Amino acid sequence: MPRRYHAYPPEFQVLNVLSSAGASILGVGYLLPLSYLLWSLKYGKKADRIRGRRRGSSGRALRRLRRRTSSARRS
Repeated sequence: MPRRYHAYPPEFQVLNVLSSAGASILGVGYLLPLSYLLWSLKYGKKADRIRGRRRGSSGRALRRLRRRTSSARRS
């Protein structure tokens, strides 16, 4: 089908409508995650900014790992 017709021939009209509907669905599909991202950036809960640590037992595991690597460097 040639591009940039100002009036489509009748045999291509159905394809034109389907193509426009598909493009609209894809546009909404891109806008929904973008709106969720913008909403979470404005109203979402802030993450903890403790350097190198997480909540729970992973903080202890990280300290153990640091001790092991620092003792390995000394020897």
